[in-house]
Amino acid sequence: MNTYEKNYWTVYLDFLDDFAELEYKGYSLAYLFHYGSLIRNNKKLLKSLHDPAYTSSLKNTVNDLSDIQQTFDKKKATIQIPFQKKENGKILLHDVYDLLRFPNETFYHYFDKRKTLIVQDTIPQRKEKSYLVGLQGYSIQTFDNYKSDMKAPINKLKKKAQVILSKQPNHLVYDDPTFRSRFFMQIAKIVNRVEEAANLFRKVPISTIIVPSTHYPESRTLVFVAAGYGIPTICMQHGIIGKEFGYIPKIADVDAVYGPYDINWYHNNGVDKEGLEIIGHPRFDLIKQVPKLRQEEVKQNLAIDPTKKTILLIIRGQLLLEEWTAFLDQIRTNDNVNVIIKDFKYKKNHPLQDAHSFVYSSKGYHHYDLFSIADVVVSYPSTVALEAMLAKKPVFILGESSPGYTGYYDDMGKLIQDDPKQLSTLVSDFFTNKELQSYMDKTISAFLSQSYINKTPSGQRLMRLIDKLST
Repeated sequence: MNTYEKNYWTVYLDFLDDFAELEYKGYSLAYLFHYGSLIRNNKKLLKSLHDPAYTSSLKNTVNDLSDIQQTFDKKKATIQIPFQKKENGKILLHDVYDLLRFPNETFYHYFDKRKTLIVQDTIPQRKEKSYLVGLQGYSIQTFDNYKSDMKAPINKLKKKAQVILSKQPNHLVYDDPTFRSRFFMQIAKIVNRVEEAANLFRKVPISTIIVPSTHYPESRTLVFVAAGYGIPTICMQHGIIGKEFGYIPKIADVDAVYGPYDINWYHNNGVDKEGLEIIGHPRFDLIKQVPKLRQEEVKQNLAIDPTKKTILLIIRGQLLLEEWTAFLDQIRTNDNVNVIIKDFKYKKNHPLQDAHSFVYSSKGYHHYDLFSIADVVVSYPSTVALEAMLAKKPVFILGESSPGYTGYYDDMGKLIQDDPKQLSTLVSDFFTNKELQSYMDKTISAFLSQSYINKTPSGQRLMRLIDKLST
């Protein structure tokens, strides 16, 4: 644990203590906030987190992540009652911020329409979303169906929060305007969700709950309320454990993880192995199902040269723009390759296209479609890099040093490079270097043996876990 991480979590424990009095119906609101979003824009604080001396001004001391996990385990234990078996209970799937990502095929194959309830926070507008769109025969609702008028208790809690804040004048965290606006907004979200969840549980028998993350107040509160009703909860792993801030603390009864690496990472950070299960993710079950006939159509629509090798470059907006520019400048085979850039969110134009004639837009195609036409995938340390390996594609990674990085891809050897020029040289050599190709195969095989177990479809393993928890 480096200085930034130690300070981050220490500040978090102080936050939990400072707002311990802020309760609603026995739920401590401080434990239900999305803390990262409260401090994200506080540049002065984020700079201070790198200072070893900053800890001396804080009340708590954090030695490792297990301190955080134990704090949450104790809090949840004050609410938890034994699991209650529900006759004719439904499986509730909660979709928050488009993170569920269960393909429609998974629902049709594994989830009984009569025993499944899908609840969203809002109806999403993302054009590229494919899951749940066109899903036939399932009950899909929003939490608006279970709303109550909570203005009075929310206002009462906001006033109480104001009193607590007034006792902390000139506080580096609490005086930040963004902190305050989001803090009061999340108070309303949490209180509303406590009531919505309780209303839902009283009206509908729920046997199991599946959430895509417990990082956000909407889903975290749902899981806490479920604990008080004896409803078992499963949290899917929505992406690789690239940064610790999004995965600790573990809140659900069981976290459905990708592979042995994740089990060991959680266990080393204070999570009981009994609360972890290797499930994978249902969306990965579809990686190899892209029709081959579609490959020619994709190539034509992207207007790439079908006689050239194709590199799929996974980027995230302007992140690492300087490094990616250096990478492309160094590509020795630029006359003989197409480079397709796949951004986190599709936009028509990207600076990398303007500067390099051999770089093409992905035109909004899903990355699984793009895998089928790619000879090599190059990515920042993203979940897409893991998916590309599962699609049996050669993968190179541009290393990124950032606070909270778990070292997820560190076992990739020379396939992960911090120097974009060195990475570019390796990619250029790969097409003709048999020794490097052999190294790639062995390295990816060894990496996947620890990172993702896919001998059995994820959907099938998930249903086994649901049956185990609900019977």
